[in-house]
Amino acid sequence: MSETALPKDEESVLKTPAPKPDPVRAERTGSRSSGLVFLALLLGIAGVAVAGWGVWQLR
Repeated sequence: MSETALPKDEESVLKTPAPKPDPVRAERTGSRSSGLVFLALLLGIAGVAVAGWGVWQLR
């Protein structure tokens, strides 16, 4: 028997269909996640504003 040939009992196992996993529920995107995005956006804008003000002061 070669190494690539499967024993007969394993062939019958391979022919049976595998059970399908349960579908994963997508978590709702709530106000908490959109609030975090909004906060990150505000912090980014504030950082750009502070950097711009610093450059303006150096001139």
